[in-house]
Amino acid sequence: MTDADELPEYTAAVALIEATGLTVHDSLRYDSEGRLARDTYLIAFPAIPYDVEQARFSAVPDFDTGITRVDLDIQAVATTARGATKALSRALRALVGQTLLVPRRSCDPIRLTLTTSAQDDRTIQPPLFYADGSVEITTRPGGTT
Repeated sequence: MTDADELPEYTAAVALIEATGLTVHDSLRYDSEGRLARDTYLIAFPAIPYDVEQARFSAVPDFDTGITRVDLDIQAVATTARGATKALSRALRALVGQTLLVPRRSCDPIRLTLTTSAQDDRTIQPPLFYADGSVEITTRPGGTT
């Protein structure tokens, strides 16, 4: 279990992405020879959630009180710019506007906050391409389970 697994919003969002057939990891992948894996996949970076009612950008929330916001950063990795853009687009389509099911929390629809064009990394040959996006997940006390 990783630290990210302890954040229910992260787990629920990753499940939505993986339902599209995309693979989500928590870091870059390497092949058996220690080189960056040449494949199409996503990396999901969960941010520390914060309680909007306490200190908007710094307080770690008490999950039983107040509104909590989680920013989820997603990076698509692929062997082509089109592949990275397509993977990111699929992931964002799976998330944006959806309402997560999180135990004891009521969730707002997921909002898109950022996307970038695919960028290449020419320090490795042949290059890999990366495209980034971010979504905002807002939850509040309530919900079921």
